Amino acid sequence: MLTPLDIHNKEFKRSFRGYNEDEIDDFLDQVVNDYEKLFRENDNLKEELSRMKKDNAQYQKLENNLKETLLIAQKTANEVTDTAKQHAENLRESTAKE
Repeated sequence: MLTPLDIHNKEFKRSFRGYNEDEIDDFLDQVVNDYEKLFRENDNLKEELSRMKKDNAQYQKLENNLKETLLIAQKTANEVTDTAKQHAENLRESTAKE
């Protein structure tokens, strides 16, 4: 990949009827500045993306843990409810026999 330094150090051959060197130098300076900004921004975005991928993986792990916990809680609640119903039914039957 072309770096800002590569652009800055680029040399052009001179010719008798060539372009104005000052205009070329000014334009290349502008290109270097803009390219360097984009180059840095790209690096920053890559780092941010990497951090976000790690965060996302942690959140997905947490989400899975929460889902498992909720399933266990629901199962436990169902078992408690079933046990309470059975206990109530047993009490009803024993009271009816007396």
